[in-house]
Amino acid sequence: MKKLLVMSIGILMLSMNSFAEQEKPLKLSEESRKLLTELGKDIDNTLITISKIELEAGGSIKDINFNVSRDAGEFFSLGIVLDSNDAENGLKILSVSPNSNAEESGVKPGDIIVKVNDLSVSDNSLSTMLNHMKNQKEHIELQIKRNDEVIEKKIPVEKMFLPSYKLIVGKIGKEALSQLADKNSCGFITIDHTPPVTKYLYPVSIRKVNDNSKVSGTLKVKLSVGKHIVYVTENIGSSKVGHRGNSRHKSKAFELDVKANTTYQLAAKYNPRNKFKTVGDEYWQPVVWRTLEQSCEM
Repeated sequence: MKKLLVMSIGILMLSMNSFAEQEKPLKLSEESRKLLTELGKDIDNTLITISKIELEAGGSIKDINFNVSRDAGEFFSLGIVLDSNDAENGLKILSVSPNSNAEESGVKPGDIIVKVNDLSVSDNSLSTMLNHMKNQKEHIELQIKRNDEVIEKKIPVEKMFLPSYKLIVGKIGKEALSQLADKNSCGFITIDHTPPVTKYLYPVSIRKVNDNSKVSGTLKVKLSVGKHIVYVTENIGSSKVGHRGNSRHKSKAFELDVKANTTYQLAAKYNPRNKFKTVGDEYWQPVVWRTLEQSCEM
C-alpha cells in the first residue's frame, strides 16, 4: 500500500493556546454561520450512513461511544498530495487542488519535487523537510523535475487558524460527562472592580496562585475548575490602620474552589477593631466579595 502525504488538509499543527484564550470571541459572518449549519447536517448524514452500514452488517450503533477532539492550532496548505513511497528519488505530486497556491504557481500532477529551498529531498528525511517547510513565513521555493526538465517554482505560504473542537458520538456516563465538562471549563479571579468601602471592603493585589507567581500584578486570572490557593496583599488606606511597617506587603493565602463559568471578585475585609493588630495582620482577611457568571470562552 502506498503511503500518501496529504499537504492540502492542515498538516503541521502548532499549539496556539493564546488564540483559545482570547478575551472576546470573534463574531462570525453570515456565510460562516451557514457553513457551520451545513457542517451539522454533514455530521448527521455521515452518522445515518454509518447506521445503515452497521444495520446491513447485522449490528447497531445504538450503544456507540466515540469521541474525537483537536486543540486549536495553525496550519498551512500548499494544495498538493504527495506520494512519499519513494522519497529517495524525490516526492512525486499525485494531485493538485483546484485554485490552490500550488496550482496558481504552475505546479502539476506528475511533477517530482527534488529540492525544497536549499534542502535536497534525497539527502534529508521526510520529517526534516516538513519541519523546514513549516518555518517558512512568506514562500517556499521548489525545484521540480518535469519529464527531463528541471523547473523552479515559488509558492506563497498561506497560514490559517483552526479553532479547537470536540465531537462526542453516542452515550457516555454521567461521571465521564462531568469530568469532560470540568476539563474544558474554567473560572476567573479578578480585582478589576472596586469593592464597596462602606462594607469595610478594600482593594487587593494578586501576588500568586498556587506556585505561579507570574500572575503577580494582573487584574484577572483564568483558572481551571477545582481548588486553588490564592495569595493577595491588601491595599487598605494608611489612615485606617496603625503603623504596619513592611507587614502591608505580606501576602495572605486562602483556598478557593473554582466553579465552571464563574468569576470571583476579590477584596480585603477590614476589621476596624483590630486596627492596631498589625504584627499578626489581624486587621484584614482576603475574601470574595462578589461572584458573577462568565463564560470560560471570554
